[in-house]
Amino acid sequence: PQDQKWGNCPFTGPSTTGGNSNGAPCQFPFKYKNKDYYNCTTDSEKSKRLWCATTSDYAQDPKWGYCPTSGVMTVGGNDPGKECVFPFVYDKNTYFECTTINNNRIPWCATTSDYTQDKKWGNCPFTAG
Repeated sequence: PQDQKWGNCPFTGPSTTGGNSNGAPCQFPFKYKNKDYYNCTTDSEKSKRLWCATTSDYAQDPKWGYCPTSGVMTVGGNDPGKECVFPFVYDKNTYFECTTINNNRIPWCATTSDYTQDKKWGNCPFTAG
């Protein structure tokens, strides 16, 4: 931007299961414990299931739910046999499906919600999106 003023636009993510939001969709970004989240997280979740807030400020309105699983199992990569996690962040972009970026046109996905931090990934089966 020319004036150097910018921000991330809020967006609605996948519908949730469980929690206390009756299937409401994730709200990104959401604030939890004074931190902004732009994807599902396992923070403070004993079972390590991915969850999200369904409101923009969890402290103000503590609504949440579990993020859906993708059903796409990875092949190869550095985390084979694990399920793809959508959305995931790679190189400051958010992906909602397998991508071929920087992988010789082979579709791949992250197996955690933040590839930049965790560096866990696998190739997607060719039938996956």
